[in-house]
Amino acid sequence: MEENSPAQVGGLNSGDLLSEFASVNIYTPDNIKQIPHVVVENRPLRIAVLREVAEGSYSGPEKIHDISGRHYIKHVVEVKPERWSGRGLLGCKIDPLQ
Repeated sequence: MEENSPAQVGGLNSGDLLSEFASVNIYTPDNIKQIPHVVVENRPLRIAVLREVAEGSYSGPEKIHDISGRHYIKHVVEVKPERWSGRGLLGCKIDPLQ
């Protein structure tokens, strides 16, 4: 995640796990290849992520997701792809979960 990038300004954090990325079905084998097709300059993207929280540190109404013994809460952010001083329209790298 690049500092002051559209992704950071929109609310994404390093370590977030993608749950939804606009219209992309992230649960298909070619999901990473689909993402560039929906990233259009100045067209906001609705992105849902799972963000890790420490066990017992959260008592809100949101569902806690347990993945490999770690606890996550779903957050929805809106990121507006745009030209900025760094690379790309988002300023973040999206890696597939191994």
